[in-house]
Amino acid sequence: MLIIVAFTFSASSQAQTRSEWTRQKKTQIRYLLEQIVAFQAYTGYLKKGYSIAGKGLSNIQHSKDGEWSLHKDFFGSLKAVNPSVKSYAKVADVIDMQIKIIKRSKALISQCRQDGQCFRNSAPAKSL
Repeated sequence: MLIIVAFTFSASSQAQTRSEWTRQKKTQIRYLLEQIVAFQAYTGYLKKGYSIAGKGLSNIQHSKDGEWSLHKDFFGSLKAVNPSVKSYAKVADVIDMQIKIIKRSKALISQCRQDGQCFRNSAPAKSL
């Protein structure tokens, strides 16, 4: 019984001959070469992708730096007093008026606290 089963399986199976072994090596070499070519193509795609990403990030950086420098220049220019305004005669009057407003505001707040009419810590004032 065992011999019949072994004979049946051996008849349906195929063994490799010496020439098939040599072709197998050639086939394996061909597959390896195809893989090398495919990896080189993927390497090209990868380099191209990194290049595109790098250029995009570079553009974003330049954009951001340009915007930052515009804002910096604008706010820096606001710090400088225009010479024509600086020599204007009414500037001293405006500064004097500002000082009077601040002094009166402080006096009013102080008076309000003494009279108990001010809001403290968001609590309503005492009712009369």
